[in-house]
Amino acid sequence: MATNWTAHYQQKLPDILAELRTYVEMETPTHDKQAVDHLGVFIADRFRSLGCKVDIIPQSTYGNQLRVEYGEGDEQIMVLGHFDTVKEMGTLVREPWKIEDGRAFGPGTYDMKAGIIFCYFALKTIVEENIPLKNKLVFFWNTDEEIGSVSSEKWIREEARRSKCALVIEPAAGDGSLKTSRKGGGEFVLKVTGRAAHAGNDHALGVNAIEEMAHHVIAIQSFTDYDAGTTLSVGTIRGGSVSNVVPDYVEADIVSALARVWKPRESPPS
Repeated sequence: MATNWTAHYQQKLPDILAELRTYVEMETPTHDKQAVDHLGVFIADRFRSLGCKVDIIPQSTYGNQLRVEYGEGDEQIMVLGHFDTVKEMGTLVREPWKIEDGRAFGPGTYDMKAGIIFCYFALKTIVEENIPLKNKLVFFWNTDEEIGSVSSEKWIREEARRSKCALVIEPAAGDGSLKTSRKGGGEFVLKVTGRAAHAGNDHALGVNAIEEMAHHVIAIQSFTDYDAGTTLSVGTIRGGSVSNVVPDYVEADIVSALARVWKPRESPPS
């Protein structure tokens, strides 16, 4: 008789939620290496308990990357996910773990600690039910995805080259549809140089870098096209020295996401 996997995991739902809560309540903002590594050690131990070989790849600035291997085979399947978040430390005070109307809430719940939890429990089932695998599984959990995988990209690429396919456990689209690819994106710094002058006595001699930047910010923001799925966002601006000096320098951080190259599907492509 075929196993009813829906019923199987419904029965395990309390354990799944308890595990997820543990992950969520370990806050992991990308730029806090100590916090990210704290959860990383916990994840490593959890997968080791299932018989996995876990390699911790040290990083100097961001959290250590985790490569988790299970099973044997001439070919491998890569499963990719991350456990850093965009939420700063202390977010739990404002956004505590809770379950409301059948949904779980908390920083990093959706993107994407739940994905790692699902993989853990799927692998746990494989181990406990002694389900045979044709290929080796390699889980790569990275720690800086939210800022573009700056320290993990080379490791991800190397692992992908060794794999017959890769499964990225990003959460579903808002309507639950399957994601088959992602937006492209980029990060840029726009720098403007002017001429400093006393804002009272020599105002006419100054060239205001912030004024010039303002024109560019408006132009950049106008490139956003929601229908096409293209967005540009000027996120932070730094410039000027003191209030009574015409600013001679300013820079802005810009994040772009290119038009989507996928359309949601209700089911995986054949």
